[in-house]
Amino acid sequence: MAHYFVLLGILVYLIYKWETRVPRPPIRARITIEEDVLPQATGPNGSSSLELVDEQSSNDLRPKQIDVSYKRLTRGILPVLRLKYTNTREQTYYRLIEPYRKGANLDYFQAFCHEENTRRSFRFDRVEHAIDMNTGEILSAYKLFKLIHPTRD
Repeated sequence: MAHYFVLLGILVYLIYKWETRVPRPPIRARITIEEDVLPQATGPNGSSSLELVDEQSSNDLRPKQIDVSYKRLTRGILPVLRLKYTNTREQTYYRLIEPYRKGANLDYFQAFCHEENTRRSFRFDRVEHAIDMNTGEILSAYKLFKLIHPTRD
């Protein structure tokens, strides 16, 4: 019975942290997408393009150019995850993260950490499990690896 109260306490804490999180300012001036996360999208003339709205002309809000299908764009967006992570000192932490790209090698990935309100690098072998906050699915370290490195085994 005590386990249920612990889980309920964790759930209440997560909801509180989610509701009181510091909102990140919207990026308007420049949009950059990591090529590692988003598959290469090419237009009819072979050039890469995304939907961009000109900030200078507020009267004309039509996109300048769009050649990326919605399906291809959303395939590169990764979910918000809750990690159970062990650091080098064998201390276990729970982190609410948004992965945004692979690391320099296959051992690491980079994510925005909501607890620290900054970007962090995480090692796959130190992740015990991750919970997809959108679906509630529990991901093993291997499933997390496949989510971030979809073409690797």
